[in-house]
Amino acid sequence: MTAFVIGTSVGIDANFSVFVMTIPIVNIISIIPISIAGIGLRDLVYLQVLGDSFIEDDIKLMGLLISVVVLLSTLPGAFLYFREK
Repeated sequence: MTAFVIGTSVGIDANFSVFVMTIPIVNIISIIPISIAGIGLRDLVYLQVLGDSFIEDDIKLMGLLISVVVLLSTLPGAFLYFREK
């Protein structure tokens, strides 16, 4: 749902079903331990999967914003984890 909202906000006019098909592929490939937190790899997969149908800059921006949202959403847990130690 996050990818759909962010994608729509940056100008990627795609059906929800496109994101439902794309996100599992991106998530599976981004957990491969090649880069830190899948950053860069996630963007590359978005470009490969969505690049033929949409503007490349919009896809890059969507990937970056999704990475930022994921990292920001983990900060409260990290704060609580390190506070206990």
